[in-house]
Amino acid sequence: MPSFQLKDINDFKDHKILFYRTKLLRQKVLIQFHFIQGYFYYSQLSFLSFTEKTNGILMNSIKSKYQCSGSFENEDRVYMTDICGNKMIIEKGVYLTVSYITGDSYPQNLMKDQMKIRLDETSKADNYEIDRLSKIL
Repeated sequence: MPSFQLKDINDFKDHKILFYRTKLLRQKVLIQFHFIQGYFYYSQLSFLSFTEKTNGILMNSIKSKYQCSGSFENEDRVYMTDICGNKMIIEKGVYLTVSYITGDSYPQNLMKDQMKIRLDETSKADNYEIDRLSKIL
């Protein structure tokens, strides 16, 4: 079960974010999974407190699992993209985060369509209010 969830935020219909609190490498971690119309498109794992040891273990694990060559040392942001366009971004800032973004255009197209509908509806509502005001004046 998620620790908590949000639904239909940011004017997106059928948008859900599931949050989980757990511990990894003896560190507090917040994990979030984003879905639109049930389609998984984004996740983020945030180490709420971390050490250089945690960072090293994470980097070595990713390098080993995804067979990455080269060094990630002294880099505060690492981008990796696979052949399908999926992205993994590792950032070391206030929190150590690992983000995944799908390379599939389907969720992006859903959001663009929903944003266009929202803008059209807002524009119609604004025009109605302006027309109503002009009749009153």
